[in-house]
Amino acid sequence: MNITVNNIDELNAVLKIKFEKTDYKDNVDKVLREQRKKVTMKGFRTGMAPMGLVQKMYGKHILVEEINKLLSETMFDYIKNENLDILGEPLPSETEPSKVDFENESEFEFNFDICFSPKVEFNTDIFKSIPKYIIKTDDELIGKQVENLRNRFGKYVEEEISNENSLLYVFAQELDTDGNIKEGGVIKEEASILLRIIKEQEIKNQFIGKKLNDEIIVDIKKAFPNETDLAGMLSIAKEIIPELNDTFKFTVNKVNAFVPAEINQEFFDMAFGKDNVTNEEEMKAKVAAQYEKNFKLETQYKLLIDIKEKLITDIKFDIPEKFLKRWIKLGNRDKKSEITDEQIEREFPYFVDDLRWKLLKDYLVKKNNIEVTEEDVLVVVKEIMGIEFAQYGLDLSQFPEEQLETFAKERLESKKNPNDKAKFYDKAMEEKVVEFLDREINFQEKEISLDEFQKFFTPSN
Repeated sequence: MNITVNNIDELNAVLKIKFEKTDYKDNVDKVLREQRKKVTMKGFRTGMAPMGLVQKMYGKHILVEEINKLLSETMFDYIKNENLDILGEPLPSETEPSKVDFENESEFEFNFDICFSPKVEFNTDIFKSIPKYIIKTDDELIGKQVENLRNRFGKYVEEEISNENSLLYVFAQELDTDGNIKEGGVIKEEASILLRIIKEQEIKNQFIGKKLNDEIIVDIKKAFPNETDLAGMLSIAKEIIPELNDTFKFTVNKVNAFVPAEINQEFFDMAFGKDNVTNEEEMKAKVAAQYEKNFKLETQYKLLIDIKEKLITDIKFDIPEKFLKRWIKLGNRDKKSEITDEQIEREFPYFVDDLRWKLLKDYLVKKNNIEVTEEDVLVVVKEIMGIEFAQYGLDLSQFPEEQLETFAKERLESKKNPNDKAKFYDKAMEEKVVEFLDREINFQEKEISLDEFQKFFTPSN
């Protein structure tokens, strides 16, 4: 066996692996003997067929399998043992084709194009110009959140006259072109209408100031342009809507007005968990603490983006584009939809930015011995769960810590989305890098309002 690396330039090389017969003969003979034990051939007992016939029948197939197995083991052991820092995976060489003839030769030469990772080095002083934002938590923000919570736990109560936030229950009847009840038309004895979903103010005004038994004649398709909502309100199939006449008569059966939750112990228990808050001052402190926790995650994310952008913009090094494009294409050829050259060209700049960030991040990690533990990853999983729970109006802090730990571990080890685990570890490492740089650089803090901060993530920015 002979293995050599012929460098083409600083990033590209050809890995040559040559096998002689002595490198694979023993393994091939062993597999042939095992195969012979299974062979059933006319005139011979099972396992007693002549080895020459077994060789003729199975020899080439076994030789190819054993050579491929030996090649894979040899190549990756060599890369590991020689500490070759390569990008992607070895590809069949374009410039030096392999010399393989299983029919007539006993020596084989395999040639692979390989690509080395670029040498990366920089000083962390380049980050000193990056600001670290601190979002102000003021009384206005706290007040808005308290109002949101009151609305979340509020309820509808019956009232005499409707307003723009009312929920009306109406008897709905389809009218004909003459304004009479349409024979065989759609009737819904009790349809519910939440007035705040009506967009056109002129139409909404028709529903305001109404009381029991009042009648409203309305163009139903203008009032409720969303066909899914309209079908649901009338309990009809969506396909029927184009056949409806536009005009409906609604007779008010009941007026419900929305009332935000009162600020009392019942509200505190619903919003923050039983007995966690007992007065308004504690409530405001709890809301402020939650804001600060959320804002810290958001400002750390902004800091990560700025660090990443600074590195990609300022630290230049060559990327072996030709090799990487070929590797991307070959890596996708077995998928249902093969990637095209046009797709590669279009998406390659994003791939390069991600690659640059990975190489630069890895340099920081190795140089400063930054490590990630399972506990760090579980923290990340809980952060993601917190965002997901919030979408359903749930506060993660209301769950016992033991239960959260169980949820997080199950999510981390989930077989349903096996790629998530690597993503969680990668995110945890990014957070560790930011934490390290935050300590190392001591970024200049800059206080900013929530509105100003959110402008960083609008399309115009």
